[in-house]
Amino acid sequence: MEVVNGLKHIEKSFNEKKLSHAFLIETNNFEKCLIDLKKIIKIINCKEKYVDKCENCNLCYQIDKETLPNFIIISPDGSTIKKEQILDLKDKMLTKPIYSKYNTYVILNSEKLNNSSANTMLKFIEEPEENLIGFFITNNKENIIETIRSRCQLIYQYYDKEEENLDDEKLEFVNDYIKNIELDNKHIILYNKNILMEKNYTREELIKIFQKIFDIYDNAYQNVESNNFEFLKKQEPIKLIKKLKIINKYIDNLNKNGNINLLLDSFVIEMGHV
Repeated sequence: MEVVNGLKHIEKSFNEKKLSHAFLIETNNFEKCLIDLKKIIKIINCKEKYVDKCENCNLCYQIDKETLPNFIIISPDGSTIKKEQILDLKDKMLTKPIYSKYNTYVILNSEKLNNSSANTMLKFIEEPEENLIGFFITNNKENIIETIRSRCQLIYQYYDKEEENLDDEKLEFVNDYIKNIELDNKHIILYNKNILMEKNYTREELIKIFQKIFDIYDNAYQNVESNNFEFLKKQEPIKLIKKLKIINKYIDNLNKNGNINLLLDSFVIEMGHV
């Protein structure tokens, strides 16, 4: 299965008339991803040529407000997405779209499809109707059953953490820390003990530092120009994605008050194994 970076690929596929009938989108921010996805849905459903803030029809307004009859968003009912929700979706997708080009559905937190709903969904995407397109949004594609994953175009859509301002001393440390992780990983645990821990950063300061580290790796993944980290941009995108997941996990772990020494050592070991 081909792996593609970013929602822009969907627009590109549409323009090239190579649009898939189903997309699996892995993201670290459901809210931002849905906002960006709605714009893509406007583009592919516009019966003319899409123009931002167009006032010739109310299609965009209906998509934003989620009132378009042939645009359905499903999210978990409680802890799971239930079979009845998928059956209801299938019924609504039987009618031919009138106001848009496609019957379009979005499954939020699609990793929460239970066995029954996932099997019902599978039958829905194995032989898709004409003018039907679906989007499965998840924070971890590995939690989606393989039979659904294999029938979707996989998209990665990752977002920067909220920008945190660091002073010059911490920014310099971030630069050195990344270089040690990437270029001198054999000695990085000693670096943790002899340099990082002696700085006596608070947990809150460390969280901000790790958020900055996330931003730098994400910029490399997005191919943003940087004089300090060209060695990151030379890495394969799939490798950078794995590292972004690790960084994101350890930011969460720091927020959960885990043992800082153990977390930092575990972090650099895991980064070194990617």
